[in-house]
Amino acid sequence: GSSNHMNPQSSSMLPHMHHSPGGSSQSSLSTLATAANISLPKITPEYLQELLKDKKNLQSLPNLFNHLDKILETEITRVRSQLFHFNGAKRASDDLPEGEGPIVTVQEKVFIPVKDNPSYNFVGRLLGPRGMTAKQLETDLDCKIMVRGKGSMRDKKKEDQNRGKPNWEHLAEELHVLICVEDHQNRAEMKAKRAAEEIKAFLEQAVKMVRVPSSNLLMGLLLITAGQKVSHRISRNASRGQSGPSSG
Repeated sequence: GSSNHMNPQSSSMLPHMHHSPGGSSQSSLSTLATAANISLPKITPEYLQELLKDKKNLQSLPNLFNHLDKILETEITRVRSQLFHFNGAKRASDDLPEGEGPIVTVQEKVFIPVKDNPSYNFVGRLLGPRGMTAKQLETDLDCKIMVRGKGSMRDKKKEDQNRGKPNWEHLAEELHVLICVEDHQNRAEMKAKRAAEEIKAFLEQAVKMVRVPSSNLLMGLLLITAGQKVSHRISRNASRGQSGPSSG
């Protein structure tokens, strides 16, 4: 619920502290990690998912931590900006020719390397929490993306029932991403081709990265912070000669 707006410039300076006009300093997770001598996880769709999960968990503990939500938000912004532009890709509508001819819909398919990576949850990576990864890709690539083919439905029973029925022909194909672009023919073809390349690279990047248990890093920071609060409270109570938890 914070209206803390980060300017695009600050994301490139994240390892440093930046001072806001109000005088309070905002630090990134990288700064904390460096100070604590912890190596940060590699930037992957999975890491972003875990950060968003951590954010949700943190929201269930309101007013317990003063800075962690801001640090987490900063890290999410950093990861998101790098993750969706890791090829230095511009928006798909940049440097395209003037539109010629009627508006058409062009489709491209990117087959997902399931056979090489049978245990990898490609559908989860592509969609992301509440479909956020897919939405971000659609915005950046200026297209619609859908996961189709074997294993594309969450409900396996329903998938088996629908296989072979009209309008469900795609279930007979291998798992793939269907890209749809609506534009003038010349532009639509270029956009669809670019989107296919980006999604292919996105999938390859996701598989390549070694899984790092990023939530352990945040949990460590949470425990340190919580431990400091508890020990401070205990020592304060002891000095007052109180027993039991303090109401403050």
